[in-house]
Amino acid sequence: MLVIDPPVAWKTTEEALQGVRNFGYASSHLLGYFPRVRLRGDESDTPRSIGGAIAGLLCRHDRIRGTWQHMDSQGMPLDRQMLPVIEVSERDTELLQRAGLNPVCRGPAGLARFFGDVTLGRLGDSHREFASLSVQRFCLQILSSIASAARWSMFEADGAALSQKLQNQVQHFFDSLAECGALTNNRVVVECDAGVSQRADSGARGVTLLLVFHPVNSPNPVSLTLHLTPDGWRASSTAFAPAVENCA
Repeated sequence: MLVIDPPVAWKTTEEALQGVRNFGYASSHLLGYFPRVRLRGDESDTPRSIGGAIAGLLCRHDRIRGTWQHMDSQGMPLDRQMLPVIEVSERDTELLQRAGLNPVCRGPAGLARFFGDVTLGRLGDSHREFASLSVQRFCLQILSSIASAARWSMFEADGAALSQKLQNQVQHFFDSLAECGALTNNRVVVECDAGVSQRADSGARGVTLLLVFHPVNSPNPVSLTLHLTPDGWRASSTAFAPAVENCA
């Protein structure tokens, strides 16, 4: 995901809300926040961006709790030397989150904290589940993990045997996630079609996986299609997929 630092020109919540609309940010692959921070005792009082610090907080969150978990309701604390350049009220917090921006506010003991669990997909992503930062990052982790672990399939002969072997491997991965509490239930769809990406006019081969699962913090199941080729992988949301209710 790409962390978007707020421009220095955004000095109020209203300017931030208008700025997001003007820039046309509308992707669940973007993580935005507001406001910038200043350092205690900094005489220049220059607003500073903290995209790198937020990335570090998310990494720590992943190690401790897992990507599928919402951020703590108390927010994630920043360095005690950082203070938000403006005070964000409770009403402004709701407005920012509705626009896809995660607020940086004073938390307990006056420390600056990163609040929120939204992506900038709130403004335009047709799949509303990915407006949640935890759901989007969890899905990206799943796709990346499967793509990495399934590289061996690019060196195997296409056919039903390969499809079944890969399908079993991915199903075992989802079983492990369910045991960790990352899924609402263990009703998961994994369908594999080895060689479906190969076209008559292309020598490239590939494997396609259809994945349907229900992240613990998503209101609805998520369906994704993962395409693996020797050159890499790509993924897309699946508009029509088997319903998990039909799974054993």
